[in-house]
Amino acid sequence: MSSPRPNNTVVKVDFSPSPKGATTAHASWRPSLPPIAQRLGWHDSERLFFQVFKNSLQPMSITTLAEGRYIDVNPSFLSLLGYERHQVIGKSSLELGIWKNSAQRAELVRRLKSDGLVRNFETALRGAKDQTLIWLSSADLVDIDGEPCILVISDDITEQRRSEQQLRDVSARLIRAQEEERNRIARELHDGLNQKLALLCVDLQEFGQIHGDLSQQLSAFSLRLQDVSADVHGLSHRLHPSKLDYLGLLPAVKSLCHELSGRRGLQIEFVNNNDVAEFEHLDKELALCAYRVVQEALSNVIKHSGAVTARVQLRCRKQVLYLLVTDSGRGFSVDVAKQKGRLGLISMQERLRLANGKLIIRSRPNRGTQIEARIPLPN
Repeated sequence: MSSPRPNNTVVKVDFSPSPKGATTAHASWRPSLPPIAQRLGWHDSERLFFQVFKNSLQPMSITTLAEGRYIDVNPSFLSLLGYERHQVIGKSSLELGIWKNSAQRAELVRRLKSDGLVRNFETALRGAKDQTLIWLSSADLVDIDGEPCILVISDDITEQRRSEQQLRDVSARLIRAQEEERNRIARELHDGLNQKLALLCVDLQEFGQIHGDLSQQLSAFSLRLQDVSADVHGLSHRLHPSKLDYLGLLPAVKSLCHELSGRRGLQIEFVNNNDVAEFEHLDKELALCAYRVVQEALSNVIKHSGAVTARVQLRCRKQVLYLLVTDSGRGFSVDVAKQKGRLGLISMQERLRLANGKLIIRSRPNRGTQIEARIPLPN
């Protein structure tokens, strides 16, 4: 069997039966050889391939296509998975339980049959001591004695993925700590400072009634204190929306749109195509994630877009929560914004990533912007 190559050449590998007791299979490359192999000659090119196969730090294996039976593996493969050679050769990957998810092998085989090669295929494997390894593999179809087989070369990215997971965990803890601190400050502002300001307004009104000659000045002071109290209340609400806790996502987002509408001449329309009951049992962390994404998106509209109209839409469909924030503003270059590392975009992306969600930004200069968030919902 031949395997296609980008330059339309054909590589065919012919493995003859190994002598009894041999530790590696015998192979020759036919019929199209690269120039270096032609200069070296058949036996030299054969030896060169097996030197690379044996000495490579990358795990390499050759298995049958049909059963996944191991014909040959290199020392790096054995070392990383923790097997001895005699435990692997002649056995299938499914027999050994190397694939943590056998569907991944089925997908690899499907793609190989379709394209003849596979690149950057990430797999989760199980080692001899039940340890989990993550490999990024490239695979090619080859012929061995007329039987279709798979040549796989991999990179062990286990530590990279573990480090990425640790960073995600740290990020999640930071976001939770931030929300807890916001909640604490919001409570102190509402229950402490705001209550004291309200009592002070009452005291000023009573003092004004006693001292009629100062009533006009005291009334002005009282109005200013009421403005300060309203600002403190708004700050408390932005830090932690109590409506989200008590009424749920839809009323909280609707209230947010009403609260922000009118700022810098922006009119915000809220649209919901679903029954409110569909949002009632939404997980609190997912609801908070969705609220913060809408809040950040609207904040960016107000600060940067120059838009006069914006639209916020929430809907649930096929166990996915969709959030869309669309504006008629000046728009921007998405690539440039990502390169600059805008904190608003980073914040939304990080929150959605922790919820296994996805952020899609559609924008062009002078053509407005649409922010779409998709959050998968648990069954």
